[in-house]
Amino acid sequence: MKKKTKTPPVPPVTPAEWEIMESLWKNGPQAARDIYASLPQANSRDIKTVRSLLSRLVEKGAIGYDRIGNSYLYRAEFSRQSLVCGEVQSVVDRTLGGSISALFAGFLREEKLDDAEIEELRKLLEKGKGEKGKRGLISTFFSSLICISLFPLFPFSPFPFP
Repeated sequence: MKKKTKTPPVPPVTPAEWEIMESLWKNGPQAARDIYASLPQANSRDIKTVRSLLSRLVEKGAIGYDRIGNSYLYRAEFSRQSLVCGEVQSVVDRTLGGSISALFAGFLREEKLDDAEIEELRKLLEKGKGEKGKRGLISTFFSSLICISLFPLFPFSPFPFP
């Protein structure tokens, strides 16, 4: 019988670390100097700072690396969607005691949804009912939340989350 491997928890990522993750997602595996060159000039980070951020991300398990000669090639260990969901879950846990329904109730009170968005949410909720356990329903809620409310900030297609 094959053992199930447990997915590691999504690590918290600071805004400075997020910029490095963005570079890795956009450009794929890179050396530190390439990551440094890809960062926005407005931040004016030193290469030593970038190397420190890379070390922190490796310690957190957010990125991995391969040694090639005397250089390191860094790669993302989590998808963009996974980190976005981790950030949303962190906010929900800290501010709402982990209550997804409180998040959606507040969101729906403030947001004006059109008929198509309401129908999409209805379908997602029905789909979530049939899935086993709480995780399926939460995953469905996050998918719809991110698609409707965060899409302008995080332009990716969140359906379906793995």
